[in-house]
Amino acid sequence: QQQQPGGSSNNGLNAVESQEMLNRINAYRSQNGLPGLSVDQRLTNAATGHSQDQASHCTMTHEGSSGVGLGDRVTRQGYVWSAVAENVAAGQQTVESVMTSWWNSAGHRANILSRNAKNVGFAKAVNNGCGNYQIYWTQDFGKLMNE
Repeated sequence: QQQQPGGSSNNGLNAVESQEMLNRINAYRSQNGLPGLSVDQRLTNAATGHSQDQASHCTMTHEGSSGVGLGDRVTRQGYVWSAVAENVAAGQQTVESVMTSWWNSAGHRANILSRNAKNVGFAKAVNNGCGNYQIYWTQDFGKLMNE
């Protein structure tokens, strides 16, 4: 899938991990009769900022350390949305393990399979000083207002 707009970003995942994340998301969607998602750089930027914020505070939450929620985070990146959803996780070492954790959770699985989602952005951030939860993952799903 193409990245729109912008190109690559420093989302904390290497190119292989990024492709694996997108492939796993879209495979789950395809197995459930849903179209694949395309990566949107604005959602990736929002996810990256959130993962970095979580790692810097050793905490996992949907609200950032400054109290900013998902909708405001993606809006600040210029993503004019009609629908957004988010998955966060901490501690999993690989894309495979975090995707398995999300898939085995009804709420997270619902976000991956949302009929409202057209775009996705994802990131991870690492802080080795955070005890057992050193890796912080974020997936942001969205649909643009005009889609």
